[in-house]
Amino acid sequence: MKILNINNKDYQLKVINTEEGLRNNPQAIELLNRLATESEIDLAKKLHGKGIVLKHLHKPNELWQVNDEWLSNSFSNEANRTVFVVEDEGRPIHATIITINDPSARNKNKVSDEVGTYIYVTHAVTEEEFKGKGVFSAVFNKINTMYLNPKRETAQPIHYSISVSNAEAVRLSDQEELNFIMNLPTYTGMWQKRLTDNQIQIRFQDKVTNEQEGRERFLVTDYLDNGSLDESKIDLLIKEKKPEAEREGKFVRGMFEEGREARTYAQAVSDRKQNFVRTI
Repeated sequence: MKILNINNKDYQLKVINTEEGLRNNPQAIELLNRLATESEIDLAKKLHGKGIVLKHLHKPNELWQVNDEWLSNSFSNEANRTVFVVEDEGRPIHATIITINDPSARNKNKVSDEVGTYIYVTHAVTEEEFKGKGVFSAVFNKINTMYLNPKRETAQPIHYSISVSNAEAVRLSDQEELNFIMNLPTYTGMWQKRLTDNQIQIRFQDKVTNEQEGRERFLVTDYLDNGSLDESKIDLLIKEKKPEAEREGKFVRGMFEEGREARTYAQAVSDRKQNFVRTI
C-alpha cells in the first residue's frame, strides 16, 4: 500500500507479523541491524561541533541485532510483534517494530490497568538519505489509524511508548561528563504533535540479568524550553538517577517516551491524508 509521496514519487508500506515474513526480507533485517550504531554515529556528529565527544562507540555485535535467536522467539508469543517496512521500489528505506499489549512490556513499564492498549515502539530506523523527510512520521500516522479503526475494536485509551538509550559523553573544555538520550528530542517533537499527556519514564537495566524496567514518569512539559526538549535538564535527571540505579545493581539504560492518543479515527485519517504528500 502507498504510505508516502515525496516529490511526486510514491513509497510503499509492507506489514510483517511472522518470523518467516521477516526472514524473507533480509534487506530489512540488515537495515534494522544498523539502528543502534547509526544512532550513536548521528549523535557523535551532532556533538562534534559543540566540543563534546562520546565516551564509547559500540561495535555492532555489542548491541541489539536481529539474529536467529531473536527471530525464533519474537513472533510466537503474546507480544503481537509487527514490523512496518517502507520500500523504495522494493528497497527498504525504513523499518519500525512495535508490540501491541505485550504483557511483559506492560509489566516492566508499570503500565496502568486503565490503559486499554499499550503500543510499544521497540525500534525505528531510516536510511541516511531519507532522514528528516517524514518517513517515520508517515508510518506512525498509519499505525495510529490502523488501531483507531473501529473495525479492530481496539481497547481504549491507546498509549504509545518508544524506548531510547543513553549515551555518555565528555565535554573537552572542562572534562565534564554529560548524558544524551539518543533521538529523544526528535521523538519528543513527534509525540507532542500527535499525542497528549506526554511523559518520559526512566529506564533501568540490571547489570547481571540485563533485564530492563521502566521507573518514574515525568511530565515532558517540565523538560521543555520554548517547546523543544532541554537536553541539559535531561542530563541532570539522569545524573540524579544514576546513584539510585547503582545501589540496586543496575544502570540508567535510557528512557521511554509515552503519550496517549486522544483523536478519533476520523481525525487521525484526516491528519494522515494531509501529511501524505511531502515536498522536500
